[in-house]
Amino acid sequence: MLPDKDQWCKKYLNDKFYENLQRYTEHIIQYKKSFIPTINFTSYEVKKTNLDCTLPREIDLLAYNRFDLYSLYIVDYIRSNNKGRIYDIGCGSNMFKFFFDNIIGIDKYRPEADIFATFDEKFSVKNKSKFENAIAINSIHFIPISKFKQQLQDFANCIMKGGYGYATFNINQLVSREQESNIPKDIEFYVNQEISDTGLDIVSLMMHNLVGGDDGLDGNIRILFKVGA
Repeated sequence: MLPDKDQWCKKYLNDKFYENLQRYTEHIIQYKKSFIPTINFTSYEVKKTNLDCTLPREIDLLAYNRFDLYSLYIVDYIRSNNKGRIYDIGCGSNMFKFFFDNIIGIDKYRPEADIFATFDEKFSVKNKSKFENAIAINSIHFIPISKFKQQLQDFANCIMKGGYGYATFNINQLVSREQESNIPKDIEFYVNQEISDTGLDIVSLMMHNLVGGDDGLDGNIRILFKVGA
C-alpha cells in the first residue's frame, strides 16, 4: 500500500527539497536560454533554432509557478522499497536526478540524459532484466491503443525480478494513433483487461477521465507494479 500522500508531503517538503527545486529551475532556465535565436543586427537575420524543447512539467514550473509532486511521491516510494538504481526512460531534462540519488536518465534527444537511446521492442530485448527499477512517464505512449499491452510488457521486460516499474500513458496519444474502427467502445474496460492480461503484480493503478477529460500532467493511466521474484 502506498503511504498517505499528505503525510508524505509533510515529511518530504523540507529545505533540501526546495534547494533541489531551485537547482532544477536554474538549470532549465539556462538550458532554455541556449535556444534563444541569435539576432544579427547588421542584416536583421534571425538564426533559427529548435525552440520545441519545453516539457509539460517545465511549462508548469516556469509559466504557471506550479510543480506537481505526484511522480516524486511514486519515485520516492520505489527508492524506499528498493535500493537499486531507477532508470528513467524518456527522461527529458532528467528532472528526477535533481531530487534523488541513483537516477539514470535515458533519452535520445536531450543532452541531460545519461544514456542516449529510444525505447522500442529492440531496446526491450537488448536490456532484458537489466534495470533494478524503471519509470516511463508519458514517454512510451506514442503507439496505437491496440499495442498498449505489448508496450507495457516490453517496458516490464527491462526490469529485474523484485524491481519496480512505473509507467504512465496519455489516453489521447493512444487513441489518436489507432484506426477509428479499432478503438474500443469501452476504453476503461479494455485498458483494465489489457493490464490484467500482462500478469504484472500491480501495486497501484490510477485511471481517470479516459473519455473526453483532462489528461493530467502525468497521463490518465498510471501503473505502478512490482516484477515477481
